[in-house]
Amino acid sequence: MSVTLQLQAGTCVVSISGNFTFEIHRPFRQHSEEALDHPDCTQLDIDLSAVQYLDSSALGMLLLVKDKATTLGKRVRLKGATGNTLQILQAVKFDGMFELA
Repeated sequence: MSVTLQLQAGTCVVSISGNFTFEIHRPFRQHSEEALDHPDCTQLDIDLSAVQYLDSSALGMLLLVKDKATTLGKRVRLKGATGNTLQILQAVKFDGMFELA
C-alpha cells in the first residue's frame, strides 16, 4: 500500500494503492493537508483506481478532507473507484457528497 502526491496546474492528486485503511492514515493526512495548503491547488483529486478495499476509517478520513477543503473553498473529487470500492462509496451515499469521476 502506498500514498503519493502529485502537484499539477490547479489540481493536486493524492493516489492510493492497495487497501485504504487506518494503517495509511498518517501519509494520507500528510499528503492531503499538503495539497490543500498549497496555494495553487484549487481542487484535490483522490485517485482510488488502485484501491482494492476501503474500511470505515477510510470513509472518515475522506470526510475530514472534504470538511477542510470546504472550509478553504476548494473542491474534492474521488477518481477511478471501481468494483467493491465504488459499491461501498455508493452504499454510504458518498456519491451525493463527493464528485465521483
